[in-house]
Amino acid sequence: MEKILERLNQTCDSYSLSITQTKSTMVKFADSKVTTVQNWNVSNVSILLTRRNKFLTSTFSSIEEMEKSLPSLNEKLGLLEPTELVPTISESDKMVRVSNTDERISMAINDPSPMVKIILDSAEHPLFGTLNLVETTRKLVTSSGFDGEETRNYFVSYFRSIDKGRSGHWSTVSSDYSDSSLSSTVKKSAEYASIDGEATLDEGRHDVVLSPSVLANLVEIIGYMSSAYNLMSSMSFLAKSKPGDNVASSKFTLRDIPKNNMVGSFNFDDEGTLTFNKPIIENGTLKTFLFNNSLGKKYNAKSTGNAGWVEPRPWALEIEKGDVKEESLFDGNLIFFNNNWYTRLQNYYEGQFSTVGRDAIIAFKDGKPVGRIRRARISDKLPCIIKRIESLSKDVYKQMWWEIEVPTISPFALIKDVMITKG
Repeated sequence: MEKILERLNQTCDSYSLSITQTKSTMVKFADSKVTTVQNWNVSNVSILLTRRNKFLTSTFSSIEEMEKSLPSLNEKLGLLEPTELVPTISESDKMVRVSNTDERISMAINDPSPMVKIILDSAEHPLFGTLNLVETTRKLVTSSGFDGEETRNYFVSYFRSIDKGRSGHWSTVSSDYSDSSLSSTVKKSAEYASIDGEATLDEGRHDVVLSPSVLANLVEIIGYMSSAYNLMSSMSFLAKSKPGDNVASSKFTLRDIPKNNMVGSFNFDDEGTLTFNKPIIENGTLKTFLFNNSLGKKYNAKSTGNAGWVEPRPWALEIEKGDVKEESLFDGNLIFFNNNWYTRLQNYYEGQFSTVGRDAIIAFKDGKPVGRIRRARISDKLPCIIKRIESLSKDVYKQMWWEIEVPTISPFALIKDVMITKG
């Protein structure tokens, strides 16, 4: 490694070298049986090179592959056209060493059978879903002398229960394992699958309750839209606003939480800046965009510790809990969305989106479930969704699955006057 760093110091103005080693196990379930168990051990090596007002990034599967490619990378760097924004490495020579792992998760990566037994023993109905167990070591070395390494592990589980043709879904993610977290995820999916009856949908505006999963899926987009890169490119409805502007209900607070025992928490970003927790939106007021060094300089701000060499991004998100009991959110006439998929943006600058309800879409009348709606789609604008938040539950849930890439702590949400169409 020392010889590689010497070569980098001789051929470029600055560099950042990121090495990620991930060991994981995936268990798939279908009809309450294990259908697949797969194991991976994957390396990812990414490098940033800068020379004057040019930069280049590339990714490899090993250090050896990267080393062989250095002459070609330097040649390509010389051929590039100058650019206005060049990633800037932080002037930090700190050494950071963090290990935050749960031994039970580490053991389960090698032998998931005890967790599998808990899942299957908890199933009341035919069960479908996935258990992922992951341990990641992330290293970062920069031309300024920064040397960071941290190891974390976590599990992700998401399940669908089928009861007489009806489905219910629930998911969870955590860096701290407990038997109850797995069993409650299975049982929660069965709870929503058990709601029967049929209801019709009148297209138009309705009060809705979004599950933590659906809310997290939508708020993840807002997290990405808070990136200064999307501000610069007008790929965000927040590009119309500046810090201090009111952009949401006073009951809505959204934080980026890298300094937390949460999946997605990291102590340093890709430029060697130490991370810290920060409100993006606080009590409805826009507090900050997410910056790396170069975009911070462009907007007369400091890095928020969210680099991305090119595009800043959130690490992990937290929607602040409310003050209402979960069951109280369902009083009145409304539609409950248990799950969603196919979330698509039709207009990023306006935040116009649609998402299709999945699994349990339940109509409530006078606070009681009256039946399942077969097909329903939310077709509205993200700024309207967060402005019309009426109440949030006291209880929050950690969410992450293939519809939610950024780990998010999320409550249930009652939202007024949401446009619902037939999916």
